[in-house]
Parts: sequence; C-alpha cells; structure tokens
Amino acid sequence: FLWLLYKKQANLTSSATFVLALLILSLIFPSADAESAYFAYSIVLSGAIPFIALFGLNESQTVPMTELGKFVFALVSAVLIFISRKLFGGYEWGYIIMLLMNAISPFIEEYTGHKPYNAEKLDRKQ
Repeated sequence: FLWLLYKKQANLTSSATFVLALLILSLIFPSADAESAYFAYSIVLSGAIPFIALFGLNESQTVPMTELGKFVFALVSAVLIFISRKLFGGYEWGYIIMLLMNAISPFIEEYTGHKPYNAEKLDRKQ
C-alpha cells in the first residue's frame, strides 16, 4: 500500500472511509455475544476487508474516477459488507459485494461526475 501511495496509484481517502465506516458501524451495532470493541476489530481485520481496503478500492479500472464517486463507492461497499456480515455471520461476501459494486460503478460515476461549464445550455441548443 505504501508503494501504491508513493506511485500515486492509491487513494487514502477511499480506504480510510471504508475502514472507518466499518469500524463505526461495528461499534454502534455490536454482536449480541461479543464485546463491542472485539467485534469491531474482528470485522475490520478479518477476511477480505484489509485486501478490499488496500487493493479493491484502489483499482483504477473499476472504481469511479472522481473523489466524490470514490467516497460513495467506499461508503456503500462498507455498509453492504457490514449488513452481509450481520445477516449471514461468518460467511465471506466481501468479494461478491465488490463485484456488485464494480458493476454499478458506472452509475455512481454518472451521478457524481463533473459536468462541464454551461452543460445545460449546450443540451438545450442540441
């Protein structure tokens, strides 16, 4: 990850958003049979979560290009992974959720993308 940061290929904002959202959700909604801090750390540090945070969210071809798009992508991914872990327990759905998020990434990019100056005027002229 440090190498990706050095080469300016990694986005620290999306990785931090993903991990912090999972951590906050895990602390707010702990498991009934576990201590809240232990549950939160087990959610953040287990399974595919570190790999998704470091590599899945920094893949340049399937993640939105804008900063807002990357933020939305990371936040929605974290919420979906947390919900799947709460509903299905120990089953690992992180990879499937990342494939789903990669499929809807163009739609996120469309709604969070930059619009050119006077875009509305150009649309009316055509």
